[in-house]
Amino acid sequence: MHIRAGRHARHARYELSEASGLDATSLDRLAVAVAFAAEPEAIDGGAAELDRVDGDHHDLKAIDELSGQAVFSPLLAARAGRGLDEDDLERSLRRLLNRGYELLLRRYESSGSTWIGTVASLVELVGATPSGAGVGQGQIPVIEVEVGRGEAGKGPVVSWAVNDESGQANNANTRLAGASGKGKSQVLLHLLAAIVQRSPQTGFVLLDYKGDLHGNRAFVKATGARIITPDKEPIPINPFELPAKVNRRLAPRAFAEIFAAVAPNIGPVQQTLLAQAMRQAYGRADDAGGGCPTLADVRDAVVAEYARAGRGEDTVIAVLRDVAELGLFSQRSLFTPEDLLQQRLIIDLSNLRTLRDFVAFVLLEHLHNTAQGLPDAPFDGRRKTRALRSIVAVDEAHYYLERSRCQPLLSLIRIGRSKGTPVFLCSQSLEDFRGATELNELLANTFVFGHGVAPPPRGLAGALGIGKQQAAGVADRVTQLDQFMAYTNLARGDGNTAPSPVRLTPLFEAPTFEAAAGS
Repeated sequence: MHIRAGRHARHARYELSEASGLDATSLDRLAVAVAFAAEPEAIDGGAAELDRVDGDHHDLKAIDELSGQAVFSPLLAARAGRGLDEDDLERSLRRLLNRGYELLLRRYESSGSTWIGTVASLVELVGATPSGAGVGQGQIPVIEVEVGRGEAGKGPVVSWAVNDESGQANNANTRLAGASGKGKSQVLLHLLAAIVQRSPQTGFVLLDYKGDLHGNRAFVKATGARIITPDKEPIPINPFELPAKVNRRLAPRAFAEIFAAVAPNIGPVQQTLLAQAMRQAYGRADDAGGGCPTLADVRDAVVAEYARAGRGEDTVIAVLRDVAELGLFSQRSLFTPEDLLQQRLIIDLSNLRTLRDFVAFVLLEHLHNTAQGLPDAPFDGRRKTRALRSIVAVDEAHYYLERSRCQPLLSLIRIGRSKGTPVFLCSQSLEDFRGATELNELLANTFVFGHGVAPPPRGLAGALGIGKQQAAGVADRVTQLDQFMAYTNLARGDGNTAPSPVRLTPLFEAPTFEAAAGS
């Protein structure tokens, strides 16, 4: 679920993110904490501008939970002296975000526009440094993989320290953008195979939208991946089975928002009925012993709620009937949250047709909840490296990014750094990432393959971390790139000269492939 704050909060978040290197969710939590500590009256009173909604969307669930535990909602409920419903929580956190970012930016400017000075000024007020600031938690080695060769394949090897957070690329979230046939899928498979080979404890979930990837036997053999074809065997999770530390009150509305995203003709009345039915399904599961509802339980609850409201069956019930009757998800999750993220799964969505987006969105929401319910991934403060639990890889991501309609995916990207669950996205154009304004910040690693139409220089500049003048030159050359050639911020030169393309390594040329093919 997402709330919208004011535009002054958006501007402050961008400036503070650049200065601090923190992800958006960590800054959101910090802003709320600062406002709660310094001016708690902002929750109930204060200026009307604290209710402004002309800025970015913020992930309500991520803000309210830290290391899987609800933080702010119990404090707000205690202050109110009563229970706290979703509308109360939404309005209170919006006001705290708006005020908190104002206070944070003021402290930043009064500290000489240095983040170290800002943190020093906050320690006494908040009592801790922000999440992800860096405390040594043991030795976590650098996961370094070779991605290709610079200078169009004739230069030195270009390597990527995937989990190194010391530089400008302070997270492992990654995008691969380019036209069909330019080699994105082969490079994606190579990156996944190389990472898990060097980090055996890291898992992945690969959403195969068109069915083009799971047939690569060498990749499956090299990674030990399990292929799940939902129309033949269920995805081994119950999407409504939430980790114990995830706030169950927010799940019904999040599920209703998924329906609204995959079926735009669903209106607010249907969303309300769906959310009410979900609450009843969870309530009955609690009464039966504290479990979680299945898809069949949710379907039955929605049918009953529609009947009470005197409403005929529609898209909502049709989709729920199909998903439940086809058995696309298990009735019980087969893995604990930690175990799920250590699996290596390829989900073949290609045969699901009209149900494909719904299944993908529900699965991404479950992965987000799973990661959110776990403590932050261990971080080595000396090396500035973070443990990687799992990679969520999405092929044909433009179907999910259009109009930012897949909020579960964006939520997962926002927490990817702190939870050690980065997201890798393959899409057909760099322009597909324009829908959510913070994606340039959150997707720290970019590979721009050949495009049919030159992307705007401004977008290239932000994605590759180069100047606008350099980007203008690169834009003209992007349309002429051969297969497996790409521009990347991992090899952007000295900042004064235009970068040269890198010849990236496809899976079939990688040592991983040769070993798997020969065994």
